[in-house]
Amino acid sequence: MSEYSNRSALFHVEEARKIMNESSHWLDRISIADKVSNIIRMKSKSEGISLLDVGCAQGREVGELKKLGFTPYGIDINPEFIKSASKSYPDCKFFVGDLLDLPKPFSYSSFDIIVCLNTLFLVDVNIALHRIIQTLKIGGIGVFTLDEEIYDLEKNRIHYSLDVGSTISNLCNVVVFHNESYKRTDKTPFRHTHLQHIIGIHKVEDY
Repeated sequence: MSEYSNRSALFHVEEARKIMNESSHWLDRISIADKVSNIIRMKSKSEGISLLDVGCAQGREVGELKKLGFTPYGIDINPEFIKSASKSYPDCKFFVGDLLDLPKPFSYSSFDIIVCLNTLFLVDVNIALHRIIQTLKIGGIGVFTLDEEIYDLEKNRIHYSLDVGSTISNLCNVVVFHNESYKRTDKTPFRHTHLQHIIGIHKVEDY
């Protein structure tokens, strides 16, 4: 049995804070900005398109997506991450905010593209995806990662699990056009593997 096993799995708050404060946990990871861009381009152009990276951490993907032609913004709950991102990528706009409070500080149906990478396992995934879809324009594209399983290599046990199929099937007012799975390994805050899906959705109508 998973320590956190539930379709709406929620990490303990202190555990989430510990992970979010491990800055190297994001900086040491291979960027997937090119992969995200390729998925978006299945349905959309990039030039001048507004894009929000939710859970942007220190803003690396935001900076790289800007180089690829998007007009990106970043939001993260950690003010230190936002301070670092603003310093590293002064041509991009960053905001402190909570994924579960979206569309604040923006408005409903305000972005062409919303990206959320390596973040949804920290929150109630169903509420979070609902908020993301509300913040997308009709015709907009969402690209996000879902962790089917996080496995603790130090304790040899499942740390988190999610029924990805059910989570996707419960999405409203969108069409799923991409679902690719892969595995990766992280070293902090403990050695673990992620069995992860990167999902592309197209919003077809408002709630």
